[in-house]
Amino acid sequence: MKILGVDNGLSGGLVIVEDGKLAHMLVTPTVLVKASKREFNEDAIVAFIEKHKPDHVFLEKAQSMPGQGVSSMLSIGLGYGTYRGILAALKLPRTLVHPKTWQKVMFQDLPKTDTKAMSHIVCMRLWPGMSWLASERCKKAHDGLTDAAMIAMYGFRLLNGTNTAGTTPKRQARRKAKLEIPEMTHDTPYTADEIDASTIEV
Repeated sequence: MKILGVDNGLSGGLVIVEDGKLAHMLVTPTVLVKASKREFNEDAIVAFIEKHKPDHVFLEKAQSMPGQGVSSMLSIGLGYGTYRGILAALKLPRTLVHPKTWQKVMFQDLPKTDTKAMSHIVCMRLWPGMSWLASERCKKAHDGLTDAAMIAMYGFRLLNGTNTAGTTPKRQARRKAKLEIPEMTHDTPYTADEIDASTIEV
């Protein structure tokens, strides 16, 4: 089963795990509209999703943080809405998950530090040797990719009944039953132009 995890920020990422193994990942595609202003490249996002055909998508819910400016909050809401619209148009089974929900499971037994650092730690443990750099020029792990990987892995474990933090076996069974993947229909699928999303500079 292919599970797509999405960090919906402008500097987010998309990561697909297949049967628990890392399969594909992409830094959120953007286009430069001004010297320092980027916008989502919706066509490239659609192309990536259509190419890899995930069975279920776990999308992180939008969440504002104390001290964030209006522009930052608008960007967060825009990304969340963009992904919800794309997934609905593609008729993909999806689950919206709050950051604290997946973090509680994936960061279990880790010392409480910066969540971005914890994502990188867990990614290195799950997939040793994998680079989480956005490009060869980068020196720091891309937290949009590591968070997306955590969200995807959370989804994989949830659908397979292996998430354990703060839940009883009965509750896990009920939650899994609610997430059973329905038969997918593709009456009029959206077809994007061929785009090599991996070559897009961000």
